[in-house]
Amino acid sequence: MKAFPALGLIAASLLATPALAQTEAARDEDDTAAISAAVQFAMPHLIAGVRTRCAPSLSGDGFLAREGDALIARYSRDADAAWPQARALLVEEMRADSGESESGSVADAFDDMPDEVLKSFVVAFIPSLLAGEIKTEDCSDLEQITAAFAPMPPQNLARLVAWMVRLSERAERREKAAREAAGEAPE
Repeated sequence: MKAFPALGLIAASLLATPALAQTEAARDEDDTAAISAAVQFAMPHLIAGVRTRCAPSLSGDGFLAREGDALIARYSRDADAAWPQARALLVEEMRADSGESESGSVADAFDDMPDEVLKSFVVAFIPSLLAGEIKTEDCSDLEQITAAFAPMPPQNLARLVAWMVRLSERAERREKAAREAAGEAPE
């Protein structure tokens, strides 16, 4: 996601799996809908995580301090409805990332978890992922990005991010093919 670093961070953080933005499989419309659902599910948790991670370096009267609770509440309203598709995508990406296709895999273990247990695990993991990925010097930019997308309906933002993920994947596949054609070692 080199072309859109901030949205790349957001997309990669959405389900606590970097594989979401790195998969080699071509995405069809169903996959775009699944990515959109994942974004919609994760966004309120992501906003809360950014606010928590960045609070020490942001103004106490900045956008996230003033509007964060209301934004999280608005983005939370439809998040649970998106969970079934987000869950399916998470398990699919875990399976693709690990190369596991047999029963008894880690992805199968996640797939077999009760719904609320897996959901709680994913929600709890997002802040720890963000803590390692967000640099303090990026917090002001992330706050401005959040302020910019705040007026958007959650479904529109989710769809926008899903399409940006698809565009990024396509560009990555083209770059990989060009490197391979030039005889360069794959990354």
